[in-house]
Amino acid sequence: MLVHNARKVLKEKTSAPKKAKKKKVLIAYYSRSGTTEKVAKRMQKLTGATLFRIQTKKKYPSNYDKLVKTGEKEQERQARPALKKKVKSMSSYDTVILGFPIWWDDAPMAVYTFLESHNLSGKTVLPFCTSGGSDISASVKHIRRVCKKSTVKKGLTANDVSNKKISSWLKKNRVSVKEQISVQLQIGKTNGDRLEKRSSRPGKDFWRAYEGGLESGAYQPLAGGKLAAIAVCGPFGAVKEQASGLYAQTMAERGFLTLAFDPSFTGESGGEPRYVASPDINTEDFQAAVASTMYDMTRVNARGYFDEEDSENARYEKRKALNAQRTEDYKNGSYAPAGGVADPMPEDAPFYFQDYHAYYKTDRGYHARSLNSNEGWNVTSSLSFLNMPILQYTAESRSAVLLIHGEKAHSCYFSRDAYRMLKGDNKELMIIPDTVHTDLYDNLDIIPFAKMECFFQENFK
Repeated sequence: MLVHNARKVLKEKTSAPKKAKKKKVLIAYYSRSGTTEKVAKRMQKLTGATLFRIQTKKKYPSNYDKLVKTGEKEQERQARPALKKKVKSMSSYDTVILGFPIWWDDAPMAVYTFLESHNLSGKTVLPFCTSGGSDISASVKHIRRVCKKSTVKKGLTANDVSNKKISSWLKKNRVSVKEQISVQLQIGKTNGDRLEKRSSRPGKDFWRAYEGGLESGAYQPLAGGKLAAIAVCGPFGAVKEQASGLYAQTMAERGFLTLAFDPSFTGESGGEPRYVASPDINTEDFQAAVASTMYDMTRVNARGYFDEEDSENARYEKRKALNAQRTEDYKNGSYAPAGGVADPMPEDAPFYFQDYHAYYKTDRGYHARSLNSNEGWNVTSSLSFLNMPILQYTAESRSAVLLIHGEKAHSCYFSRDAYRMLKGDNKELMIIPDTVHTDLYDNLDIIPFAKMECFFQENFK
């Protein structure tokens, strides 16, 4: 997974006069689905500013339709929902970067509660928004009416924008930005920080023993030289434009040469039939490019979640149903999809199903090529997983292993049980407190990139 290591430390600009007073910046944001929060945290990483989350005392409904009605009524009444807390020492800040989603062509009413609850006289306010279609212009006009004694600058609509564009906007508004390690996407081009179109050269990016290649995107620090290499594959049913692309980008910023790829039969990688998972061929994917993950798909298919279907009769009924589906697929001349994450999600669904919906079915993580975001794997994919326990020889692994899992993740037992089977002093289990399964997809405050960096440096020399 790692062949050599090279790292370059981030450096801040120091060209400003020593006696000049550094402007203190606050990033205040309101975010429900996590989309605006991700942009706010990117800005915090670029600026080193203080981060403040605007939260209401009363929680909004988790059901989307109910949320829409609640938000619409608040806007009609120009309501000011009470907030959990205020900013301490607001007077110490010169600039307030204000982030929010667009709800009915305006900022959520909680944002106006925030503005009216603090004295922003003489301060510069820089609004930014995330939105499914509307821009920020109407909201800026409303904010200017509320903040009459502040300088409210032209806002930024931050839908899929690159760090370069964010930095340009910040610098234009005289907010200091840290110098970052420059990372170049070697294969294809970027749409914001997500991979989008692939290279036009023939064939796939790298090949395996089986027919068809794997499509990938490589991130290379522009510093050059001999670099450590890491290959990343995302969650089961995801594509490289989702979690694995985020991991690859972030680890490249830490000085590694990284590669995010689509597994066989999915995304832009080769292989027929499409949208089928095969333990043996997926294993070959990881021979061609080694990656790390911890969700035992053979166990969950053969035994059910939490091993609640671990019986001979239960497995027999599954095989019977799946083989009947094979016959139907033959008659129909096509493979029936199992369906991705349910939408709408039933209110009584398990919390982890709701967590999947919050990632795969919203702007936070949706992608048109992701099976989980759309129609899912073929129904009959489960057959091979019923018969192949992939962790059978885990105890024989001599490689260094780091298992990372969330304390409150429904899937945590996979890592805990695998760790019990591992042998040797080069094995580690890291449990992140108060963290669910999907937090480790994209929550930059939770994913332990620093630990991963140290682990690679220590174990792959």
